[in-house]
Amino acid sequence: MTKIYKALGLTLILAMASLAADFVVIVNPANTATSISNAELKRLYTGKMAQFGGQKAVPINLADSDPLFSSFVSTVTKMSGPEYKQFWVDAQIKGEGTAPMVQRNAAAAKMIVATIPGAIAYVDASVVDATVKKIDLK
Repeated sequence: MTKIYKALGLTLILAMASLAADFVVIVNPANTATSISNAELKRLYTGKMAQFGGQKAVPINLADSDPLFSSFVSTVTKMSGPEYKQFWVDAQIKGEGTAPMVQRNAAAAKMIVATIPGAIAYVDASVVDATVKKIDLK
């Protein structure tokens, strides 16, 4: 019986890990980048990097009620959603930057990315179309 519980636990852990990677990164088609590392994403989304792919970066977050927000923040920044939000409150109080723009859903984020040359966002792969460019995570 113990082996069954261990197997179920491992299956649950693997399923949760696969959910954490269910986002893709999109940029405006004018962006010259074809890939981005997790370290670069973290720097973009924590205000430590202002340029990406030949453009002034405009990072876009999804609303914290969107499951991809928690997945992205924990995968990329290694913070929980509340820790990430507090990071930005602290940074703004200290005058150390402006938090990324927030969009209510992936469709709205995609629309902004399609219209702003330096925009970058994470979305579900199902919303990607020819108006934006998907870049690889390296």
